[in-house]
Parts: sequence; structure tokens; C-alpha cells
Amino acid sequence: MMRMLGGALGLAISTIVFNDKIQGSADLARVLSPEQMTHLYKSPLVISTFERYQQEVVAKVYAQAFTSQNWTATYIAAAGFIVSLATFEKQPPLLPGAQQKAIAAQQEKVTVEEGKRNDAQSLSASK
Repeated sequence: MMRMLGGALGLAISTIVFNDKIQGSADLARVLSPEQMTHLYKSPLVISTFERYQQEVVAKVYAQAFTSQNWTATYIAAAGFIVSLATFEKQPPLLPGAQQKAIAAQQEKVTVEEGKRNDAQSLSASK
């Protein structure tokens, strides 16, 4: 559930950053008419109908928008990593099944150590 929420938030943030860069671009406003801008907001496929120089400007602005999206995602990932460090536990609680296995392993270790001690005592007693 959290994975889907994270994906939805990530998509929303990326879309906001992208739209902000595209709609706030002075370069696009300089080379495209308001009608072309409206069509561009609705579908990027309209780019193929633009003049070559307009296509180059749109490509440059799109590249800048994608770069902004990637930097935003990087900052969010870095913040998430820092927050995840705050959840570190030296001895985290074991899950129920793992706890039983850990107890059994500890008991086996104690039994092996007792066996080694008994063997060492019997060897020293036989000398």
C-alpha cells in the first residue's frame, strides 16, 4: 500500500515540476503562439507540426524540465535515506518465527559448548 502511495506522490511531484517548467518558460512563450502553447500543454505530439527552430526550443525546454524532475527526485531520495537512518536499531526485535529459531540456535550453541567443556575435562582427568 505504501509503495503505491509513494508512486502516486512521486508521479504527482514530477508532473508539477514538469508543468511548472514548461508553463513558466520564457523561451517557449517567445517562439510559440498562445494557441500552439495550448496545444502543446494538451499533447506533446503537436511538436511535429512546429517549425524546426520551434522544435529545437521545445526540446531544450523539455530537457531542462526533465533535468529538474531528476534533481527533485534525487533530493527526495536523499531526504528519505537520511530519515531511514533514524530508524536504525542495534538489536531490532525478531519476528515470531525468527525468534523461535534464534532461541533454538542459542540452545544448540550452549549444548555444543557444554559438550566441548565436558570433553576437555574428561581429557584432563584421564591424563
